[in-house]
Amino acid sequence: MQILLKGALLYAKEEGYTDFSAGTFFFDLVLSDKLFAYKAKPDDESQVFNDKEVQLLIDHLWKEQDIRGLGLILMFQTGMRVGELAALRRENLKNGAIRITATEETFVDPKTGKKVCEVVEHAKTNAGVRTIILPEGADKTIKAIRSLNPFGEFLFMDKLGRIRAKRFNTWLHRSCKKLGIPERSTHKIRKTYASILLSNRVDDRLITSQMGHTDIATTRNIYYYNRKTADENKQVISNAISF
Repeated sequence: MQILLKGALLYAKEEGYTDFSAGTFFFDLVLSDKLFAYKAKPDDESQVFNDKEVQLLIDHLWKEQDIRGLGLILMFQTGMRVGELAALRRENLKNGAIRITATEETFVDPKTGKKVCEVVEHAKTNAGVRTIILPEGADKTIKAIRSLNPFGEFLFMDKLGRIRAKRFNTWLHRSCKKLGIPERSTHKIRKTYASILLSNRVDDRLITSQMGHTDIATTRNIYYYNRKTADENKQVISNAISF
């Protein structure tokens, strides 16, 4: 990379395009040893919820009947991004599916210099515009959500207004701590959803459609983790290696 860049800079100087000194640039250039260091994939346990943890969380969240907790259950059932969850309007739900067309974004307002968190009328990516098929159990979840917020513009609202993505994350951390399981972010729910679909050998095209990915490689390489416990993994290996 340095050879190519140095050659380009020298050529530009010789041709009169710049008076920039390549020698000075590379003398001052300091590259961290960590820049090209190999980054190991995180441990499976820190990236997804296993079956026992999912059941504990869903039972707990359902019992509490808080709209934020019901939103987390819907995430487990759909794998949507938390920003998409926070941006859902009532009209996005119809015919047993959820149409994703918007998301929540946080940015700095150039006029005021202040951080702004609001719903933008586009998905995170082009592939993010999609229709998510709801499993049968999601009907019960949505009915409970609507009973807590029957008239709001957005599906998730309370006395403070639209519930932002950050509040769903806070509620998940609180619930994990209360149940005594490792605290994880809402993005780990999305990884859990993807891992469940892949483990159950759901058709690749259906998985990418549900996740809002352009190809299955993204899902497999970034979102797929082993969700079995240590004891379950030991049993799997013991069943395979029986000699």
